[in-house]
Amino acid sequence: MAEIVARAIDRGAVGFSTNRTPQHKLPDGRAIPGTFAEVEELEIIGREVGKRDALFQNVGMDWKHMRHIADTAGSRMLFNATLDVRDDESGIRQREELNHLARGRDISGVAQVRGCGALIGLQTIIPFRGENWSKLSDMPLKAKVAAIRDIQFRDRLVAEFKKSPPGWPDPNWVFSLGNGESPDHTMGDHNRLLKIAESANVHWIESFIRLSEESDGRILFNVIEENQNLHALRDMFDGGRIFPGLGDAGAHVTYVMDAGWASFVLAHWVREEGLYTMSEAVRRLTSASARILGIKDRGTLEPGIRADVNIFDADQVGEAYPHRVYDFTGKTPRLMQQSIGYKATLVNSKVNVIDGVHTGTHAGTVIRHTSGDLA
Repeated sequence: MAEIVARAIDRGAVGFSTNRTPQHKLPDGRAIPGTFAEVEELEIIGREVGKRDALFQNVGMDWKHMRHIADTAGSRMLFNATLDVRDDESGIRQREELNHLARGRDISGVAQVRGCGALIGLQTIIPFRGENWSKLSDMPLKAKVAAIRDIQFRDRLVAEFKKSPPGWPDPNWVFSLGNGESPDHTMGDHNRLLKIAESANVHWIESFIRLSEESDGRILFNVIEENQNLHALRDMFDGGRIFPGLGDAGAHVTYVMDAGWASFVLAHWVREEGLYTMSEAVRRLTSASARILGIKDRGTLEPGIRADVNIFDADQVGEAYPHRVYDFTGKTPRLMQQSIGYKATLVNSKVNVIDGVHTGTHAGTVIRHTSGDLA
């Protein structure tokens, strides 16, 4: 395996990735390769990564093993730093523990920039079981909206839900994304579904149905599984070792949409919260990320560097509301998301997108690792 990794990096791979997350399994329930790999195996592979100044990326590895591999293999390391605890001090603990771990080592963390989880709603998935809920799930969107406007059918949905409530989702962690131009990811009582229901003195499933009907089925609800405390998340990002940049935009495409994470950084963490200056946020999203990945030909605006550039209005930049499209093979659905406030995107100096519309230009190339300086 180490020889295969070495050959791959020599041909341009940016590094090696391994996953020890127990929840990640094959369709038949078996653990994925690497889940129980001995640390000695990873060390042997890591030596080949380190020799080539490439990246050793991991999910779910304990910090003792990361320290060992960084010290013995000399690998530059990146790991998923998403918070999976809820208390207010968890972000500070994660930040300080990483600072201690990374002392004298090139170890960085990457994390989702907001509460993340599955998006449920009439557009995406309806996770509730029962004869009437199944009927609703099988309908096209317009028919779903018409169905929940039928008082009798609506009453049957509520009764069915109350008779056999599901184990998932936990209503304490279901948040409305609102019905505005941008999704509301602030996770306050104003959009916590349980609080909305309590203020109306109704069951939360009734609020789910009412908000769905009032928005013509557009509204989505985020079931937060990770990063459940934005205050702690801010504290975690408020340091030099943990970078924004993790999200699912090409995975779980029917019920997860994280494509707007970078725009969320610029809109929420910069403009609304002042966590970063704009220049520092852009640095973390560009040159700092390129350094961690070992990509030396992009990330800054200077002669000899590839001209990959976004032009945006700092006062307007943000993410548009996710919506479902049917453009995969066989009209299979996926979630999609556009941006707000971007004038143009240049790839290798060619205008790829202007005013949110693709120009038809395809100037991108395969990104390859290089162990030497730019020619």
